[in-house]
Amino acid sequence: MPAVTAALVRARTRALCEAADLATFTERSLRSSLAAELGEAQVTKFASAMKKELQAFLLEQAEGEGDEATEHGTVQAQPTAATAAAS
Repeated sequence: MPAVTAALVRARTRALCEAADLATFTERSLRSSLAAELGEAQVTKFASAMKKELQAFLLEQAEGEGDEATEHGTVQAQPTAATAAAS
């Protein structure tokens, strides 16, 4: 097995996220899968790299859904800080 680095943890995190069923996928299941591959101590050591990659992946997914909605004409107005304060 190659040396475990933050880059390896990020790459494996991304690959697992892309292959996952996002309806049932959790951070805990991601961590368990990474621990099975890399070892629990390594996952603990590089937990921040895993979390940052997971957050980046989820943000990309959310932005992609927004783009799809725009393409299909289903965008709904989001409240702004000014409108939220007024209500």
